[in-house]
Formats: sequence, structure tokens, C-alpha cells
Amino acid sequence: MTLPTAVLPLATLPEVIFLDVGDTLMRAHPSWPEVYISALAGHGIRPHPDELGAALRDATVQHRWDAETPFERSAEASYARIVAFDQRVLAGLGHPDLSDDVFRSIHAAFRERSAWHLYPDVEPALVVLREAGIRLAIISNWLWEAPELFHDVGLARHFEQLIVSARIGYDKPHPEIFRHALELMDVSPERAIH
Repeated sequence: MTLPTAVLPLATLPEVIFLDVGDTLMRAHPSWPEVYISALAGHGIRPHPDELGAALRDATVQHRWDAETPFERSAEASYARIVAFDQRVLAGLGHPDLSDDVFRSIHAAFRERSAWHLYPDVEPALVVLREAGIRLAIISNWLWEAPELFHDVGLARHFEQLIVSARIGYDKPHPEIFRHALELMDVSPERAIH
């Protein structure tokens, strides 16, 4: 998220910048497969990182959430959605019938601060943007617990609003999540960018 060396004149800057989080401001640490592996080890499941990476890519392609349809806004519904994804990943590795304990372990692993790496240029860039008078908010397709995680990793303090799909009931790129964000920030679309 390195800022350009040439700064635009203040009159052309947006009032609000909405930012995504995953693989934009931070990434899984040391990697998506390694976080899964750490959670699965306690259940005697030890996939090779390359095989797990391939299973994650396959599940992502096959399990695209329908961004056109609203969904239930609750912690339970958010958990059910990610379990459906993880079931597809693990079935692809030859583990089609696993107990809920396995999925709870994966879910818990991704809620840990240690599972995330904040890119080093993020905080300085966010400070510069705020000092320039730009208001910041997050719009992210993420699970219910995202706001707590964003606080834990130190991101939340830079943003006025943390808009998370699981709590809105729409995934990006559905227009409703953006409408909601604009309303929360009390900004017109032409004065904001994502």
C-alpha cells in the first residue's frame, strides 16, 4: 500500500477512502495453508502445504459465494458459510466427514493475532492519508469476528467504520454493501473511492 511520491492537490483528493483488508492491508501468516496446517495438526490431519494450497484454490473456484443474493446476518450463519468452504477444502484432501471440532479449530486459528501479517507500509500510509484529512473505512468480505480481529492487529484505530459483509448480509461486489458504507460515512459516491 505504498503511497505515490507525487501527492495530488488537496482539491482532487476524495473525502473518504474505503479499503479492503485481506491481501491488501494484511495477509495470513505465514500463509493460508500453514494456518490451516497448525489447526489440523491437533486432529491428526497433516496435509502437505502444496496439496492444501491446491485444495484451497480449487475450493475457492468451486465455492464462490453468490454476491447477488443477501444472506443471514449472524455469527451462526457466518460460521456455517465458512464451514461449508472448509468442508470442500478438506474433502478435496480425502477427509470428507470430519467433526465440528475440526472446523472450530480452523476457525479459532484464523482469529488469532499471530495468524496475520500486517504489511509494513500499511500503518505509515494510513497515517499519511489521515493527516491529509482523508477519512478511512474498511469494506471487507470477512467473517463475523472481523471487527475484533481488526482491533487485535492494530488496524481498527485508523478507521472510522469497519464494514464487514457477514454483519451486513451482502458480499462485495453487491451494491448494497457499498450503499451501506456510504450511508455510515455520510458521504456521496463521487466523494469516495474504494
